Amino acid sequence: MLNHDLCTGIPAEDNSLELIYHCHMLEHIKYNEGIEFIRECLRTLKSGGKMRIVVPDLKFWVNAYTSNNNFFLSQYRKVLDSELHQTKASIFMGMLHGHDHKCGYDFESLEWLLNYIGFSNIERTLYADGSIENIQAMEPMNPLRVMESLCVECTKP
Repeated sequence: MLNHDLCTGIPAEDNSLELIYHCHMLEHIKYNEGIEFIRECLRTLKSGGKMRIVVPDLKFWVNAYTSNNNFFLSQYRKVLDSELHQTKASIFMGMLHGHDHKCGYDFESLEWLLNYIGFSNIERTLYADGSIENIQAMEPMNPLRVMESLCVECTKP
């Protein structure tokens, strides 16, 4: 097993990887570190290589908060300390700070970032669905993950 801080780079040769997959990881690093990590992904992928990114969808979370989506918020509260997270603000902030998130992404921000770095064929997909073989094994069914996740696939030209 390899234990490596990805903020210091990806331990792979240039143009050597066919696939990079990261699920609920990118939001745990600062925005500028995320940009550098995405650059590293481009560096290490082969031409035609794919990357799949799964993060909490900031737009979904903001909409859940502003529209009083009590069903989702009450379901998410179950993964927090439910005694302390009684209000929608405490649930929202519990998702952010309780899980040590340092950044948030919606499709617009990820699409822009991936274009800026040099990726192509940027597409939003559904959770456990996409062009990557055996994606269902990598993304097992979890109702909260299905609801909150933004899934994006892209290709290195």
